[in-house]
Order: sequence, then structure tokens, then C-alpha cells
Amino acid sequence: MEKDLQFNEEEMPEEVVTELPAKNGALGNDKGVAVVEVILILVVLIALVIIFRDQITALVNTIWTAINGDAKTLL
Repeated sequence: MEKDLQFNEEEMPEEVVTELPAKNGALGNDKGVAVVEVILILVVLIALVIIFRDQITALVNTIWTAINGDAKTLL
């Protein structure tokens, strides 16, 4: 059976400590990951808007008509 190894950085030589992966599990620089995620989410949202453009337009028109009709009854 494999056993999880626990490393105590204080007992290790400095050369070994600097070569260990980050404690959060990241093996490298991941600063650009958030940017890529945001871009992918935007691409998916834009694609959904393009695909459902007619349905979205019809829904907005229906809501706008209802709002205008209710506003006229209040005046």
C-alpha cells in the first residue's frame, strides 16, 4: 500500500523546498487561467444569445407590451 508522504519544509534543505510544488497544488503560474475562464464564459453567453435571439426578442417585446399596458391603466 502506498502511504501519503508528509513533508516538513523546516527539516528539508533549501534546494529541495524550492523545487516542491505550491501548497495549493498548482505546478506553475496560473494567473492567466481566470482570464481564459472569463473569455470562455463570454463566448458561451454570446453564442446562446445568437442561437436564441428570436425567442429573447419575442420575450422582451411581450414584457415591454405588458409594462406599457399596465402603465396606461394607472394613468
